[in-house]
Amino acid sequence: MFDTDLYHRLAAEKGNLCCSPYSIASALAMVASGAGGRTKEELTRTLGAPDPAATYGALGQELARRSQPTPFQLRTLNYMEGATPDVFGCHLTVANALWHQKGYALAPAFVQALRTKQGAQVGEADFQGAPALAAKAVNAWVAAATRDKIREVLTERQIDPMTRVILANAIYFKARWETEFSEYGTQPAPFRLADGKRVDVPTMQSLGSRATSRDGGLQALLLPYSGAALAMLVLLPDAGTLERAEQELDGARIERLLGSMKTAMTEVALPKFKVESSFALGSPLQAIGLGSAFGPAADFTGVSSEPGFAISEVLHKTFIDVNEKGTEAAAVTMPMMAGSAPPKKTVEFKVDRPFLFLIRDLPTRTTLFMGRVVDPRGSG
Repeated sequence: MFDTDLYHRLAAEKGNLCCSPYSIASALAMVASGAGGRTKEELTRTLGAPDPAATYGALGQELARRSQPTPFQLRTLNYMEGATPDVFGCHLTVANALWHQKGYALAPAFVQALRTKQGAQVGEADFQGAPALAAKAVNAWVAAATRDKIREVLTERQIDPMTRVILANAIYFKARWETEFSEYGTQPAPFRLADGKRVDVPTMQSLGSRATSRDGGLQALLLPYSGAALAMLVLLPDAGTLERAEQELDGARIERLLGSMKTAMTEVALPKFKVESSFALGSPLQAIGLGSAFGPAADFTGVSSEPGFAISEVLHKTFIDVNEKGTEAAAVTMPMMAGSAPPKKTVEFKVDRPFLFLIRDLPTRTTLFMGRVVDPRGSG
């Protein structure tokens, strides 16, 4: 499973982390449109789709429906100055873009595929002559696509004279919980860090009907967002087993946890948290099966006829904020190419130690965001 295979590689980083498997896969789907030979085989196998651009383009359109307001809500918006559709509970947008070196010839079929299958915006930039302006233009697009939650992914130093193409996928998500936590219930509560030290952190509290499950040493709590199609899955390993739980987490286990959920009256204690993460994904992506795309063996003749044309790096940046009202999250991925039953009893789900989380679109089984919190006090 792409989500967990990649997460296993990123989990080697210390501290809190967050990534967007969906954003990364969508960006790689853009790359796949210009791949051939072994490189294309690796991309389609890793992404699990014979035509990744078509698959992720259709998925992006389906996800966009999660935030479509009803006709009544649209009429109401006319009387709410400055309001956006997410005021009603959920807002989810996906955007794709391509910039190529000014005057550089790209294969027309590649550009057309990105436009028609993934709705990508296409523009020029002078990476060679004006790298600072090029980085500024790319970052302005990122900021607009993520509502200023992510303002800078690319720096002038990351653009070298051989940069020919920069692709980008951005996702922005903001949703209210289906059942919100009361701000009055948030109190300092003890949280045991990975090293055993106990600290007090602002912790949200609620008592209500919730769905939970257990698979071996891993407990799960499902927290639906407004509309119930999207939900956060909180995964709480038994004390001292976070590393093992991360290593053993795979798609089958996630599906077992979701499939065995039982609803009961549940006391929930969940820390508020913010996480920001940045990754250079070149090495992790090569480790999970994309070896040829980054080196001299790359086949991107569907993009450019220039010898040695390959992916030089894939940048990824995420932001997530979880509080009493709901969740706001954003992610950008940038490949750079160069040469139930009635409740019977009360269940307790106290998140007082390091935990994992996923934000899932339940109908499509798509993981939008995924990460871990080892210290709710820190942002990264």
